[in-house]
Amino acid sequence: QIDVSMSLPPVGCENQARLPPDQFDHPLMAPFEMLQYVAMEEPPTMPRKYFSLDLCEFVEFCLMREPDQRASVEELMDNNFITSQPKVNMAAWAVKVAQHGID
Repeated sequence: QIDVSMSLPPVGCENQARLPPDQFDHPLMAPFEMLQYVAMEEPPTMPRKYFSLDLCEFVEFCLMREPDQRASVEELMDNNFITSQPKVNMAAWAVKVAQHGID
C-alpha cells in the first residue's frame, strides 16, 4: 500500500503545480533535510486555495502516517477524485505521446 498511496499524491502535486506538495509553504530543502522533514513532521496537505476539495481530500486520504490507516488500491480507486475524472485509455495515450510528443 505504501508504494501507491504514499507516492501517488506527491507525483500528482508536482505535476499540477510544478512543485513538491510541501513546497507551497516551505523553502527548498537539501535531500537530507527533506528526508528528516518527511520522517518527523505531519504529512503535507494540498493548499485548498489552489486545488479542488476532492484533490485535497484524496491527498490527505493517501498520506496517512500509520501504515494500517493507509488506503488500499481499491479504496483509492473508489475515491470521488478518481471516479469523477474522465476515463483515459493510457495505452492509446502512450502511443500518441511516443509518436507525436505531448501537445
